[in-house]
Parts: sequence; structure tokens; C-alpha cells
Amino acid sequence: MRRREFLKLCLGTVQALLLQPLLELSAYARGAWGGKQVSRHTKKPLKGIPSICQLCPARCGIIGFLEGDQLVKIGGNPKHPNNLGKLCSRGLAGVNMIYDPDRITSPMMRRGERGKGQWERISWERAYSEIASRLKVIYQSGQRGDLVFQSEHESEGIIRLFLDAFGKTLILNDDQLHFGNRDGGQWLTWGEERGVPDVANSHYILNFGSNFYESHEYYTGFIGRLMEGRFKKKAKVVTFDVRLSYTAGNSDEWFPIPPGTDGVVALTMANVIIKDNLHDKNFIQRWLNIPISQLAQYLSKYTPEMAEKISGIAAADIERVAREFATSMPGVAISGRGVSSHFNGVYNERCIFLLNAIVGSIDIPGGYCFPRTYRLNGAGASLFDLEKGRFNPQKFISLLKRGKLTPQMYFIYESNPAYTNPESGLTSEVLKDERLIPYIVVADSYMTETAMLADIVLPLATYLESWGVDSSPAMDWVPFVALQQPIIHPYAKSVSINDIFIELSQRIGGGLRRNFKFNSAEEYIKKAISTIPELESAGGLPYLKENGVWFDKNEKPRYRAYESKGFKTPSGKIEIYSERLRRKGFHPLPT
Repeated sequence: MRRREFLKLCLGTVQALLLQPLLELSAYARGAWGGKQVSRHTKKPLKGIPSICQLCPARCGIIGFLEGDQLVKIGGNPKHPNNLGKLCSRGLAGVNMIYDPDRITSPMMRRGERGKGQWERISWERAYSEIASRLKVIYQSGQRGDLVFQSEHESEGIIRLFLDAFGKTLILNDDQLHFGNRDGGQWLTWGEERGVPDVANSHYILNFGSNFYESHEYYTGFIGRLMEGRFKKKAKVVTFDVRLSYTAGNSDEWFPIPPGTDGVVALTMANVIIKDNLHDKNFIQRWLNIPISQLAQYLSKYTPEMAEKISGIAAADIERVAREFATSMPGVAISGRGVSSHFNGVYNERCIFLLNAIVGSIDIPGGYCFPRTYRLNGAGASLFDLEKGRFNPQKFISLLKRGKLTPQMYFIYESNPAYTNPESGLTSEVLKDERLIPYIVVADSYMTETAMLADIVLPLATYLESWGVDSSPAMDWVPFVALQQPIIHPYAKSVSINDIFIELSQRIGGGLRRNFKFNSAEEYIKKAISTIPELESAGGLPYLKENGVWFDKNEKPRYRAYESKGFKTPSGKIEIYSERLRRKGFHPLPT
């Protein structure tokens, strides 16, 4: 054999070895819908069941593969319009949760001093009886805040139905710590708590404090669109971040910026854009609640030289980037937790949003867009009420410590404030004190730091063992409905949170039970999706069980939704000048 022939043979062998996993992956994607695969190890048939990942807010579509009654792997659902079959390493590793030996196997009641780790295993009947008797007293004669409910993410579905019907509940979630300022700032400005940047169609992406290459609430779906925009649209990415994050390192330009000073840079850019006559005059005149002359006069004090002194970014760079952004339409300015997690986070968000508004990059291809969803799970009503006030889990602990709140029960679902709160030591101290919190219930799959301080712990079924329904913001602007369904039976004596609240509603009875016109989570989902005629015509719940997701294939992305219905603000416009902030004693303009 000649040398050339030998090298060709070696190269062909290497190619075959490299391509084989890709061919297997392609076969896996093609065959996922028949529900059957073959184990590459045992050659036994695998059954595929579509569902939703719940390990981060992105809620990607997944397929769990069963060998007999054992979950052996998790893959992405190619039919899900957001993640398109892609899945991150956390989602792939979800299978490890099911058979983790550290999972809680039965309800437990504290014995001895709180936090000493002395427990008694009890039956579900005793657990339900203990919790329901206390809730019944609050429901009949308590006052608002006697029940405090905390979860990792915003409460929805059967949980929200229970809490709203109960009526005396203070609701907290961990997202209020991470996104509270962003949600509040955007809600005050354009009536939405969050938008969706159309990065797939953007030509210029201004990024303030977001590390989306490693972490983003839309994660896999967002990154896919971002890469599409970068390669197909040749989008430029300019990042302002305090550190050289993975995203900053992969941007076209990175500007290190002192924490919390993003707002002044954004306002200065807005001043440059208006001063150079690069703004969208028609959009500002029609859809902003402040005249351009007043806005220009207000912004004039934010000079590049002033911004350079505060931010350390050269005035020439601020001016150049501002002009590039305004002349490279469509462009979009986005933010991350690095911007909002500051005392001035609400205003930082309003300053950055102003950049999108003055160039008219609102709900257009490549701009900052409305979330497209179906209203399911009791979602849709705003969480914000400035007259009543709103606070996050850390502020709640502070108020407890000062005796400003006196709840009778603290119910914690898949949240671990003793570990995740900024002042975890103070949180643990408060949770230990029975005078401040008489009774703590924790529903979780694991004995967390917070569960160790509870009075009763309930073993929770994971997302792979439970029902749910989702309509997250669509990355391609056509709303969808996705089904979370049990892939395997619950572990040991674990029970899903939905079943827990259905049972509690029955035991409390009265007017509360009348709100539950179903006996199972599956029945609830069937009722929730019945409001969408197109989904019912496609097959309803059986269709979702088979495919995992549904969207109207005849619907096309429609932009500029504000032209027909305006914005969800008191004025129906983007409120750069916020009368609601002024009434509360805050500066009404982005500052």
C-alpha cells in the first residue's frame, strides 16, 4: 500500500468515527416522535415521553427516555419552538435527580429544638391534618400576611389559584431578588415586566451587564438566536460589564464599567443620539409621553465628559458607540442582573430602555419586543402595585426581625432562603426563632439548609414526576403551549406540589374549595387549554401528550402590536415621564 492510499484510508476511518455519533443523534431526533428508541448499550427499546425542563426559567422542551420503567436519559425536544431540540448540560443531567439517594422519602415532623436535626417520620395523613388545621384557622379568622408563601419562581397554575382564593397570603419568590428591579423599571415604563430582544434579526446589540453566553433566563433558545444574528446578520455586540465575563470576552468590544453606573452611560448615549438628530422623530412624537424638546433639554446635562468622569469610559467611545447604535438599525439595547441588582437598579433599567425607545426599536424585527404568550396558569395580571408596596424575600426577613410582620405560617416551596438570601446568617437566625415565625412548612425534594429549620418537611415530586403547562415568551414570536407530564412515577412517598394544594383545598373546604372545579392536575390542564380553540381542534391534551408542545402553524410573527392596542400603561404610551413614580416621591424621569 502506498503512503497516499494509507493516509486516505486512515482519514476515512477517522471521519467515520467522528460522524457516527452525529448520525446517531440525527436518528434520535428523527425517531423521537414515534416514542421508541433503542439503547446503544442493551439494544432494548426505549420509550420517549416529551415534557418540559424546570431546572431554570427557560423551560426548554425535553424528551425523557425510559428503558422499562427506568429513566436512562434526557434529550431536547426538536418540536419545541424555543430550544429546537437543544439542551444545556444542566437539562441533560436532570436524570440524576430521580435516583439521587439524598432525596427525602417521606413526610417528617420536627422533634426537639428547631434546627437541631431531630425528626420523626410521619404519614401523609398526619402531615395534611397538621397543616390543614392551621391553615383553616388563618382562612376563617386571620388577616393578610398570616400565611407567607415563597417559591423559587413566580407562583402559577394550581398554586396561584389556591393562594388567590385563600386571600390572606403574602407571596414571595426568589426571582424578586434577581429580577425585581428590572421588572419594576420596565413595568413602570412600558407596562410589561420583561421583553424579548429579537437578537436573531438585530444588526447591533448593546449589552449592559448580561452574561448571556453563560446565563440567561431564556438561555438555550436565546443563545441560538443570538448566534444566528451574529453569523447571518453580522450583528455587532458591544458589552458594558464590570468583569471580563465569557460574554464580554466574545463581544466585538468590551468596556469595563464601575458597578451601577450603566445608567449614566445610557443617558449620555441618548443625549448624543438626539443631539445628532439620529432619533426616530415619528415614534417619539406618537408613542412617548414626553415631547422631544423636553426630553432633549433634560438629557443635555448628561455630557460625554460627565459620563467619562463617572464611568471611566472615554467620552469619544461613548459618542462613537451611540452613533453606531443609532445608525445600524435594527439594533437593541439589553440588560442583565449586573445592571438591576443595585439600589438604583430600577432607574438603570429605565435609562437603558430609553435607548430602544428613542430610536423606535420597540416591537420591530431586531428590536425589543413584547412577549408573545397565551394567558394560562393565572398569569397575565401584573405583580406590581406601588400603592401597596412590594418587597423581596430578603426585605421580608428584615421586617420579621424588626417585628413589623407576624406571620402564622411560612410555607416554602423549592426555595432555600437560608442559603440563597444575601444575608443568609440573618435569615437562618430569624427562621430559628419560633417567636418570629411560629410554624414553617418546607416542600422540597432535598433536605436543604432551610428544610433543616422547618417544623414539617414534605417530600416533593420533581418536574420529571409531575404535571404542568407552560406558555413562555416565544423566541420566534408565535405563542405556544407546552406540556409538562410525568415521565416516571414519583419517588418513594413524594407527592407533586399541585396534588398537595388540591388536597389542602378539600380539607379546608368552604369557599376555597369552590374554586377547585377539578380533582387532579391533569383535569386542571385540560380545562386551562380549553380556552384556545385552535389547540382543541388540533387534538387538545392528547396532542400535547404525544408532541409535548403546540403552536398555530398558520400564524406568522406580527410586530408593532402597540399600533392596535397601545401600551399597558395609564397613558397607553411609553412613560418616560412616570407620574406613578412622581406620586411616590421619586424622580419621574430616567436618572
